[in-house]
Amino acid sequence: SLTLGDTWYVVSQKWFDRWNRHVKYDGDHPGPIDNHDILLNAEISEVREEMLENIDFVFVPDECWIFLVKKYGASSEHTSIKRQVIEFGEFSKQLKIDL
Repeated sequence: SLTLGDTWYVVSQKWFDRWNRHVKYDGDHPGPIDNHDILLNAEISEVREEMLENIDFVFVPDECWIFLVKKYGASSEHTSIKRQVIEFGEFSKQLKIDL
C-alpha cells in the first residue's frame, strides 16, 4: 500500500522478468539492475514518456530496491530512478507514485 511521501524505485520490466526467472530457478543470474531501456535521459532519471507500468517497468519499494542493489548491483550510477508517493485529486484525495 502507498503512504504519502514514501520512496519507490522504477525498475525495467526486462530486468525484473530476468530476476523473476532467476529466483524461480528457471533462469541465469539477472546481472546488475539496468534501466537504460526505459530512460530518455539517464543523467536526470527521466523515464521515456511512452513507458507503461507493468509492461515496460515496475515500481519497487525502497527496502526492496536496497536489497536488489546490494545483491545484484547496478549497471551505472544512473540506474536509480527514485520517485515519491504524492497526493492527487481535487475533491477526492488519492495517492500515486509520481512518475
